[in-house]
Amino acid sequence: MENFFNKINNRSRGSSLLKQVLIYSLEKSKSTIPDIAKALNHSVPAVTKHVIELCKNGYFIDYGKIDSQKGRPPNLYGVNPNSCYFVGVDIRSTSLSIGIVNICGEVISISTDSTFMFRDDIEMLDEICKKTKQFISATSAEGKILSTKKIANINVNIAGRVNPSTGYSFSLFNTGEMPLSSVLSDKLGYNATIDNDTRAMTYGEYYSMHNKRAKTMICINMGHGVGMGIVIKGELFEGKSGYAGEIGHTAVFDNERMCRCGKKGCLETETSGEALKREVLRRIESGSQSVLSKTIAKGKQINTLDIINAIVKDEDMLCIEILEDIGFKMGKQIANMINIFNPDHIIISGLLSATGDYILQPIKMSVKKYALTLVSRDTTITISTLDNKAGVLGGCLIARNRALEI
Repeated sequence: MENFFNKINNRSRGSSLLKQVLIYSLEKSKSTIPDIAKALNHSVPAVTKHVIELCKNGYFIDYGKIDSQKGRPPNLYGVNPNSCYFVGVDIRSTSLSIGIVNICGEVISISTDSTFMFRDDIEMLDEICKKTKQFISATSAEGKILSTKKIANINVNIAGRVNPSTGYSFSLFNTGEMPLSSVLSDKLGYNATIDNDTRAMTYGEYYSMHNKRAKTMICINMGHGVGMGIVIKGELFEGKSGYAGEIGHTAVFDNERMCRCGKKGCLETETSGEALKREVLRRIESGSQSVLSKTIAKGKQINTLDIINAIVKDEDMLCIEILEDIGFKMGKQIANMINIFNPDHIIISGLLSATGDYILQPIKMSVKKYALTLVSRDTTITISTLDNKAGVLGGCLIARNRALEI
């Protein structure tokens, strides 16, 4: 498996065409050799050679001849969905999602552990790798994949500053001089890559709406912090070193409030899940009433999920008021992004997106106030419909892209 992917990604002219044939066929489902040759602007004999090799290695299926009124009927070929698989691991503060897709991007299985509690240490990294291997073994035992040997790549989504090209994480899991991707490869026993969690979430969102042919899409991850992913012409925008999209750490407020990044006044100090929790606690302690007041009076801790439930289930006016203020502030910055990128779609995802219209409507009101009408009128702003599956789906697809170097 590894040797074949190395060959596909080899820089030689022949291997380059082999890769082109495979990628083209992933996009077009079933094709004849003349169709592939015409689309790739290569000779039929050259394409035939690579189609035969892909069939030999199990990546292509020969579907037999098709009806043709002219000359000898050609054979129809397509990618074998079960030729190989790709795993995505999505790490969140309070959940761990692991998924697997086949080479065609079809979801085989997704599992989410909602009892998971993240810690930034090597023991936690070992636990994540253990759970990932258990998931792969269970998926194989259930007969959902042909063999664990067909796992071609595993991508792990990590919050913070991540350089996917070098495999280093500069925010979590300090592994010293060795790239985190290499450490993961050793622990998992499979080739592994890493990427930013918001970027993976963005790609999962984009892929799920790919049939709409969005050219430019922005995903705002409103979780415990705030992140942004950008898709331009169907490709994830990473920036020079993989750090593009750090909207949460743009200097916006003159509040002198220290952000977790070490600077003051960042966007996420007033628009994140942590900001929501902090303001709800402050207001309740100052005498404001909420359905959460009794819980706090008993000395019990509340978290952001408790506040979200108070909004969605109890329509708690205090929590709704604070969330609306957060939404309006975020909307102003989204208006700036619309003015800069003029995107097809803005997706609101992450923890706070679970409040639905409670966060979406103030965002839209703010965008209407601050964005240029001519620029924003064709931009659709919606709440994610994938819940917690966007990140793990994106991780699986990034694993595939990395293996094929798409």
